[in-house]
Amino acid sequence: MKIARWVVPLLSVAVLAGCAQTVPGQGLPVPPPPPYLQRVDDSIRKDRAHAQQLRLQDPCSLINLDAAAKLGKIKYIGTESKPEWCDITYDVPKRTPTAQDPMADLDFVPGLVAQITVGGITTDNDGKGEQVSPMEDRCFQGLRSGYQYDWGPELILFSIEISGQTRPGCEELQTVVEASRTTLSHPKLRAESQFQPHTKLIGMDSCQILDTVTGDEPLQIFTSPHPFNCDYRFKNDKDNKRRRYLQYGYRKLQDVPVKQYKDTELKTVSGIPVEIRPDDLDCMAFAFVGVDHPARGADPLSDQLWVDTIVIQGREQSPGCPTIGVLADQLVHLYQKTS
Repeated sequence: MKIARWVVPLLSVAVLAGCAQTVPGQGLPVPPPPPYLQRVDDSIRKDRAHAQQLRLQDPCSLINLDAAAKLGKIKYIGTESKPEWCDITYDVPKRTPTAQDPMADLDFVPGLVAQITVGGITTDNDGKGEQVSPMEDRCFQGLRSGYQYDWGPELILFSIEISGQTRPGCEELQTVVEASRTTLSHPKLRAESQFQPHTKLIGMDSCQILDTVTGDEPLQIFTSPHPFNCDYRFKNDKDNKRRRYLQYGYRKLQDVPVKQYKDTELKTVSGIPVEIRPDDLDCMAFAFVGVDHPARGADPLSDQLWVDTIVIQGREQSPGCPTIGVLADQLVHLYQKTS
């Protein structure tokens, strides 16, 4: 199992056909593929259709919450910055100060379950199956979803984090994973979730902008199975000068910038703050497209306010992030005109 959160991975290009699809077990139709998919390989079309199905499901419905609740007092259930993940955060107590250690209350009691996360996509491309993967203070395990990519079966990733970096926590994780096998096979709809914020961006195809900004050149899409990313370049390019990576997701409302930071440019596009971060010829832009309507889940444990945010990455041929800035403007306008 290859553990990854799909951060600009260079995958084998792959994916799907042109008929309306349905979410397994739901009978809910997925819209027919957009025009940009006419310029990619059949395997890419296949995986993009599957990605749209993943976009419709609630990742918090993949985990057995009763099993998770047995591991500690839960203080948060809901999304994180990457909307394919569901986070369950536990109320880990602080250490009690003593005369020998008066600063102990700055640290959490070590060895307790701090967080469980589910929903990330990976693949069993090394043939190791649903293998448990321990690290210093966390543990991972993937469950087969039943979908098959050209390079291996899809796994839905579960992870656990332990306070104090004292142990991996694989034993606790496995109790939740085993209890979640039945829930994984019957996902619920994101639109019906009590834990997810219901916002416009998460309903949009993350590669939709390709219909208007890439002309009619053949395309390569490197993260075709991912429902909220679009890593693309033009098929005839021999380098990555025109390669762009888009990530649709969230930022916490309190983290959205309200002023210009050092070494960044903060501009406003149709009332939307856009932060541009140059690093020599490498550029990142953050378009906080949902700043006027932050949202949270309906459940009392889902009280964090989130802002729809689009992240754009790429390499420029001249300083100042000129084409990344233009692409950010275009994405803001696309978001605003989408119903």
